[in-house]
Amino acid sequence: MTAVSMPDTPASLELDGGLFLRQPTLGDAPIIFAAVRRHRDDLRQWLPWVDSTESVADTIAFVESSIARRASGQAFVYGIWLDLDFIGVIDLHAVDALNASAQIGYWLAPPARRGGHMTQAAAAVLGLAFEIIGLERVEIRCASGNDASARIPEKLGFKQEATLRHAQHTGRGFADLRLFSLLSDEYQSLLGTV
Repeated sequence: MTAVSMPDTPASLELDGGLFLRQPTLGDAPIIFAAVRRHRDDLRQWLPWVDSTESVADTIAFVESSIARRASGQAFVYGIWLDLDFIGVIDLHAVDALNASAQIGYWLAPPARRGGHMTQAAAAVLGLAFEIIGLERVEIRCASGNDASARIPEKLGFKQEATLRHAQHTGRGFADLRLFSLLSDEYQSLLGTV
């Protein structure tokens, strides 16, 4: 197998029920920051970057980094929008062209949870990973105890491979991470079932 090449990837993806994914722009930074600030206590339980996101300037830096990482093929970051409301972020990151692998990460504002939005967004990013970029393997890592987050890979046919001990620092201290993976042939066999 040769390394995958980075094809042009869509800057936006329209999904069902008014849901769409769009690469963040600098104009989105105040909206994203407001969501992080509003839901900080909830998000910091599981996510290591929340406490270092202290201002709109921090979110501008995140958006600028997202744009640069997309240009270099290292990551593909999308804001999640429901109609005109920003509800979260999903990305394909740690893209390893040589080994044809990457990871999906995500967060969703609490009021938008339990509507199937993240499962739909993750399924769309899997399509990007396997069908457009041509990856062989995609991982999702979820903090142990974050059962809502772990339901996403479980619904999408991922297999849990391992628990990575004290692999991420969160607002609660060090957390173990549950490592889930999905391979290209498994994705192909699941098409039409999610």
